[in-house]
Amino acid sequence: TAPIVAGTVSESDTGTPLAATVAVGPFATATDPGTGAYSIQVPEGTYDITASAPGHASVTAASVALASSQTWDQDFVLQAYAIVLDDDVEGGNIGWTTGSPAWSITTTSAHSPTHSWTDSVGNYIDNVNTSLTSPALDLTGGVGIQLAFWQRYDTEATYDFCHVEVSANNGTSWTEVAVYDGNQPSWQPVTLAVPQLDGAAQARVRFRLTSDVSIVRDGWYVDDIVLAWLPPQAPQAMTVSVVGSGTVTSSPPGITCPSDCSESFAFGTPVILSAVPEAGWTFTGWTGDCSGAGSCNLTMSVGHSATATFAPADPMPFLDGFESGDMLQWSVAVP
Repeated sequence: TAPIVAGTVSESDTGTPLAATVAVGPFATATDPGTGAYSIQVPEGTYDITASAPGHASVTAASVALASSQTWDQDFVLQAYAIVLDDDVEGGNIGWTTGSPAWSITTTSAHSPTHSWTDSVGNYIDNVNTSLTSPALDLTGGVGIQLAFWQRYDTEATYDFCHVEVSANNGTSWTEVAVYDGNQPSWQPVTLAVPQLDGAAQARVRFRLTSDVSIVRDGWYVDDIVLAWLPPQAPQAMTVSVVGSGTVTSSPPGITCPSDCSESFAFGTPVILSAVPEAGWTFTGWTGDCSGAGSCNLTMSVGHSATATFAPADPMPFLDGFESGDMLQWSVAVP
């Protein structure tokens, strides 16, 4: 029988069940939106198992080995993104620096509902280098930073460019995270991971248009700009105890007990504990937050502790090389 992966997906702050997608390698299923529960049967093999939901950071349990007739219980706790910048361009300039020539708010074209930013009213000019730059944003402690926006553009392909750039030091230096050119006539959604801004106390983003010495076009329109982050969450502690002779290791690495039996993992991380007996011993099972006698998988939305118990293997129940001359262990029957 092919193995089954089953569990629930919920939100970290509220415990609310999530309408999510769970992918086991190339195979995927949706959760029940009312309960967050899912179940999927896949061929035997080793897979990364990933849970994702709109507005939340995805979480992956890596390199899970699934054997025939096995049911692997895998719960996920996903952290919701928090919005640190949200500009639908309907309320005027909320603190952007508009550059020179100045970017402006227009009603010529918009994604929602009637206003957007543009580098130029009509065609841009030759040799232009103009930027729309956000105010400084405090992302201290934050991770998983994402920049999302809608855009349409018309530039001279391969010569005039729309640059998306980020700065972690208040604009002293910039890193390009995307660039576009040519013609995109309809509104297009873009979502960019920008780990360059993780933890930055003075983060900025900017949209910069550059052109060469000839041939101009309508330029760049940008709307519904959102910068989102995962607020700081305290790492959670995993503590393991070993009874008898054997070793417990973790995936991701960290625990190698009995030499290293306590480790902190990032909030929400799926951790798999594996117990391996020494020669002459057997693994008899888990207690604490783990149970059974196989691998143990725990989600680090809270601290966890577990004990692995190992026992001596059964000695050979009877051995006699007849060298002692002791016949008391034997009985003789006469036919």
